[in-house]
Amino acid sequence: MKKIILFIIFIINVSLVNSQTTVEQKLAVIKNDGVIGGDFFVTYSVKMTNPPSANTLGSATADIVYDSSSLVYVTGTNLAFNYAQGYMRDLNPVTVSDSSKTKKGVRINVTGMAVNANGNGDPPGFDITSNYIVWAQLNFRIISYQSTTMYVKHNGNQIGLFQNYQNAPNTGVIISQTLSAPINIIDQPLPVSLNNFRFATNNNNVKLIWSTTKETNNKGFDMERKSTTNNDWSKIGYVEGKGTTNAVTNYAFTDQKLQSGKYNYRIKQVDINGNYTYFNLNGDIEIGIPQKFDVSQNYPNPFNPVTKIDYQIPTDGFVSMKLYDMLGREVKSVFSDNQKAGYYSIKIDGSSLASGMYFCIINLNSPGKSFTKNIKLMLVK
Repeated sequence: MKKIILFIIFIINVSLVNSQTTVEQKLAVIKNDGVIGGDFFVTYSVKMTNPPSANTLGSATADIVYDSSSLVYVTGTNLAFNYAQGYMRDLNPVTVSDSSKTKKGVRINVTGMAVNANGNGDPPGFDITSNYIVWAQLNFRIISYQSTTMYVKHNGNQIGLFQNYQNAPNTGVIISQTLSAPINIIDQPLPVSLNNFRFATNNNNVKLIWSTTKETNNKGFDMERKSTTNNDWSKIGYVEGKGTTNAVTNYAFTDQKLQSGKYNYRIKQVDINGNYTYFNLNGDIEIGIPQKFDVSQNYPNPFNPVTKIDYQIPTDGFVSMKLYDMLGREVKSVFSDNQKAGYYSIKIDGSSLASGMYFCIINLNSPGKSFTKNIKLMLVK
């Protein structure tokens, strides 16, 4: 994919008392790979206009705020100074107070190591000149194609300036700053235009349905699910894409035999070159409590040596599952325990049994109710 070079400038002027001296700050995008999984670089720079004969910047703190649904902060490098010059600087990820929960920040601290409250010290701070000095370069990873924002936010809206400290150490000034509106920094077309992502449920099965209006180099879709009680996504299936097409394409995927609970779903669309983006299904999907007692035929059948049985219980109770041979003798206790109402699946291992026909009897005992079902199983070795 063709690389895109963007230059986006934020200029903030800070006026000093009784002076036309100002501090300008610039956040510039120096490289945008323009691909999901690619890199995104910005620099943060400052300069002083009309500087007095002796001037120092005692300290400054700026947060570079970004949208974490689109970008991941990878690393940052201080470029302008080093510790041998006596300046303490760091770059730290921070939580940003913002109306959107997806906003995060990287804090840039630049501080004169020995600056006192009145500006005295050795060194007292550091000079800023009439040329832009790059304080830091920040590296991000692009994780989603969408229009997103990045902007500078000052911690406490302040920057400390000490002018002519040797002659008048108390002329330091702190001035609030108002930044311009955020500017979009990533606005690439999606390789797949996906819409109408929805679902339908049937007992404990969830059918996911979506369509695309166009596809470019689309390898396919990884289907992912997680329980609402944890943050771990699991891949549950894959649907092949159509490569490149401008025709409307309809897709569907069914997630079967879920236990009772609440779930979230998302689609991971993967390009042929390995880049990907996510599409989330809005809201939770709840698999409720079954209305009746039921047991499915085992599968596979015949089996060797393992088979599965699905069952559903409408009330809490004690469940037992046992295997009997053709003479009515118990040959294996598969399961016996208390279970809550819901959908279940259990494996039966016949490694220790001989080939032949068996009966599986499943019992549910709950207060005032009792259910029993008998199914035949064929083990062939």
